Amino acid sequence: MKKQQTLFSLFLTAAMILSLLLPISAEGEKAESANAAAAALSYIPEADAVLIAENIVQNRIGRDDCPWTEETGIDETVQLFDFDGAVSGYLFRLATAGEAAGYVQVDAYAEAPQAVAFGYDCEAALDSMRKAQGKPEAASEDRIIALGVYDFMETDETGYTDMATGSKIDAPAAAELSAAYKAHKAEQKDETQKARLITLKAQNSLYATSGMVQPQAQIVYEHVNVPNLWGSTAATNFKPYTTGDFIPYGYAKHCAPTAGITLLRYWTERRGVSNLYSKSTKQDIFKDLGKEMNYVNSTGSDGGTEDWDAYIGMLSYLQKYNLNRQDACSYQDKTGKTPGFDWAWIKTQIKNGTPLYIGTAGYVKSDYHIYIGTSHAVVGLGYQECSDGCYIRIADGCDRSLSNFLAYTWDRESSMWYVRWY
Repeated sequence: MKKQQTLFSLFLTAAMILSLLLPISAEGEKAESANAAAAALSYIPEADAVLIAENIVQNRIGRDDCPWTEETGIDETVQLFDFDGAVSGYLFRLATAGEAAGYVQVDAYAEAPQAVAFGYDCEAALDSMRKAQGKPEAASEDRIIALGVYDFMETDETGYTDMATGSKIDAPAAAELSAAYKAHKAEQKDETQKARLITLKAQNSLYATSGMVQPQAQIVYEHVNVPNLWGSTAATNFKPYTTGDFIPYGYAKHCAPTAGITLLRYWTERRGVSNLYSKSTKQDIFKDLGKEMNYVNSTGSDGGTEDWDAYIGMLSYLQKYNLNRQDACSYQDKTGKTPGFDWAWIKTQIKNGTPLYIGTAGYVKSDYHIYIGTSHAVVGLGYQECSDGCYIRIADGCDRSLSNFLAYTWDRESSMWYVRWY
């Protein structure tokens, strides 16, 4: 790629400074937040979302383990919707020279427009969910409501369906979810992301009018992974478990014990820690671990596992079956029960070689009866810190990719914990 010319550098610097210094009224923000739950939300147009997705690709070409090239681009676009029928986001499927090359999912909310997830070599969670249900890949005409990276509802003449569990959601519950969605969006202000989009649009306009060759963006970049994820060939790479490995449980919200057994597999196979398995088969290990985690095999509101129970259950599992007890452990959340976590805490654990259990919050009624996505569990395996955002490399329980990334703070990360040996 050609280096930026002096004119472009000065223009870009000015644009960034002006965008970051836009006046912000605290009282105005409060009033806007108060009205957001009752008003229609505002979203950026598709052309702007395309710029965000293309920037994610451009910033990673030639870096570390990324397989994207100059030929990688958007191959298919799927519109995602909110409860009012507005296009609230986009799933961009990518291709390199005609071959599938991952995806970028963009949240189009105008107050915090950003890429919320991307993957180099895998499907988006939405497509993985549909495939697990025997359905084709998502299309715009499916009118899918996107509540998050893992929380989707499908609408048809019969009403609403939670795509993660396959369960029906009645109209009153959907109305409460809609209110919760809008209230969450009202809190989701991100002036930095808005400024990034302003800069991207300024760059795009300059290239279009000047005929300059667009350079690869200059980004602040730190990329760290836990050790030994990759082998000498693809066949010897670390392989996380997926919920599909435990078929008898169907849609029964078993992501937490799946994340737990993935952690045990990592420490056993990639770090050489022995005596972490209670039984000889993965199904039996899963049952033992799930039982200690208080896992409830149900698609109803009582199904699944709370994050705290998953953490305590992991410690109980190791003790009950006389296994190799952890050398260190820690649970952090945002409820006040424990000190909590931030980006610096996450980076410290990854740099120490410790994979993380990550629970993402969902949407709840006022009495905290959970309708959807309360505690999807993934495993954090690394991170990227870039000028276009901070992302956690995850094993998401949907496929075995090691190159799936989730934007930090976007999908309401609610708790994190780890157990580690040495």
